[in-house]
Amino acid sequence: MTILEWLNQQPRYQSEVAAFGSWDVFPAIINRQRSGVPINAGFESAQWSPLSEKALWLNELQKQIPSPWHNVRLDAFTHGFAIEYIKSHAPKVIYLALGETDDFAHQGNYPEYLKGAHRSDDVIAMLWHQLQLLAQYKNNTNLLITVDHGRGENAKTWQHHASPKAVKGYLNGLNQYPQGIVGADQVWLAAMGPDVKKLGEVQANDHYYLNQVAATALQLLGFDWQRYAEDIGQPLPILNAINSDKP
Repeated sequence: MTILEWLNQQPRYQSEVAAFGSWDVFPAIINRQRSGVPINAGFESAQWSPLSEKALWLNELQKQIPSPWHNVRLDAFTHGFAIEYIKSHAPKVIYLALGETDDFAHQGNYPEYLKGAHRSDDVIAMLWHQLQLLAQYKNNTNLLITVDHGRGENAKTWQHHASPKAVKGYLNGLNQYPQGIVGADQVWLAAMGPDVKKLGEVQANDHYYLNQVAATALQLLGFDWQRYAEDIGQPLPILNAINSDKP
């Protein structure tokens, strides 16, 4: 169960959670039928009500503009649909998953990989500025920004990501790398908002892990993260003191 599904079961967050992704597998990852979380991913059109003129326009435009991939749409549509949903439904929690950098990298298209990274930066900036324009979000919203994996660390492996276990199993096409793709376990995280400490770029000898992100997000919302799960990483030490179970 993802934290999105868990939050959707909490009294103050029921029908206040939504997810948008460029990859068409997110409805399965978040388990749309069981979780009840509204999800728009892959090449799905906006189907909520009411639909703004821009959401209707994005629906039509998405049908007309081809994607380079069969299962991942361009991030502009994911971002556009998310913004329109925020304007019309004002959810308390939104999950936004971009995909261009990963897929351009798998293609070996380094110029578009770099452009995709810059566009991702722009999406984050536009999202932040849009939230600051809406009264219910202004100075009252935190962003956690991270990735699900790194990439190889040299010219031969930068296209890929895989663990030693994966290359012996479902990614056996990369079995020439018995140690997995070295460097792909290196990830990064950024956070911003009123409840986040202003630490700047942090360089330390401590090790932090992706399994700490869920607990960090729940702590940002004022929950005791162990109510969700006790076998995950502890919250990252990046947050100001937050009252438990705040509204």
